[in-house]
Amino acid sequence: MTATECTDTASERLTMEVEDTAASVLAEHRFTVSRAWTPDTVVGCLRDTDFARPDLFTDRSVACEAKVRWLLDAHSHSGVLRENVTCTVLPVLLSTRHRGTAS
Repeated sequence: MTATECTDTASERLTMEVEDTAASVLAEHRFTVSRAWTPDTVVGCLRDTDFARPDLFTDRSVACEAKVRWLLDAHSHSGVLRENVTCTVLPVLLSTRHRGTAS
């Protein structure tokens, strides 16, 4: 599955979920966010997470951090790791449609 297929599937699923509620979507907005990271900034962010903080690795922390930096360096272009993300925002009005008719 490609990233586009994944995004399209997620968007379709969200649209179906909204259609099944008493809500209506005003519009779909997409915007792209591009960030430049360095291996140092990524490692710094990892230190603050619950799953990769240094105390979880005890005496292996330095070795793990060195391995992460080596891997990030291998994937960077001139020391830069580029993150490109397309975000989709679906503003929703709640309770604007009536479902069915009263009997």
